[in-house]
Amino acid sequence: MNQRPDTRPTLNRILRGADLGKEEQYNADTLDTWQDLMSSLGVLNAGDPVKETKNRFNAFALSPADYGGFKLEKPFTRIRCIAPGVRFTKQVNIHESSEIIGADFVGSSENENDLVVVHEGVTRFINCTFKRMATEPDQTVSVNTGANVIFIGCLFTGSRKTGADIIRLASGVATDGYVIGCQRTYGSAFGGTVLGSF
Repeated sequence: MNQRPDTRPTLNRILRGADLGKEEQYNADTLDTWQDLMSSLGVLNAGDPVKETKNRFNAFALSPADYGGFKLEKPFTRIRCIAPGVRFTKQVNIHESSEIIGADFVGSSENENDLVVVHEGVTRFINCTFKRMATEPDQTVSVNTGANVIFIGCLFTGSRKTGADIIRLASGVATDGYVIGCQRTYGSAFGGTVLGSF
């Protein structure tokens, strides 16, 4: 992973001293060990930014929490959620080829626009959930001309305006968007994409 190791657990252990009882010391040491392990794996926690530090092939593992939005600008970035409950509550903008696995994109008072805007590149969403509110725009995901998206095993749910497309392809070319094994609970269509869904 490309995140700098978190040294807080080790520093906490040094600064804590010997003023804890035996049981409290054991609990504190166990927590520190767990935090050291998570840091060594490069797992991001709530409040940690999704920040690409390498020119390409950035990789992130996210623990369950609410995150804001983010922008991907480096090619071939991978975001993998290590457990259910990773939620993006603000708009996500993607400018290069990437892959996102297991995330929830959630509409909220902070995110009343499209949940995701794909500007360039080829982006794969695998086992993701897209949940909208009824007050939000017609589409859930916008795909600009020149970009491509592939949705595999995703769920599109929430309250929506009737008759609205879920995916808007600016190019109008069906092969710019592939929807494979996905399910929707609202909307009239997947926006003219190539379908392998129900």
